[in-house]
Amino acid sequence: MVICGAGTVGTGCARLLRTLGVAPENLMVYDVHGLVHPDRRDLHDYQRDLARSSSARQLEEGLRGADVFIGASAAAS
Repeated sequence: MVICGAGTVGTGCARLLRTLGVAPENLMVYDVHGLVHPDRRDLHDYQRDLARSSSARQLEEGLRGADVFIGASAAAS
């Protein structure tokens, strides 16, 4: 599963999916800077809880082979 958007809606959806039984290794969250991963220093606590190590650092890489995509991002201004 891939979520695009790591703000309030995206992190809320990710937390709900995890509560419903989606394994952390099957959930990748992206924001404007790419994958939410443990090496990033700009994450708040809710995002850090969703951080995942992967070589698929850009959204288009994470979408390859994904079964589910949830768009939870705002339009660029």
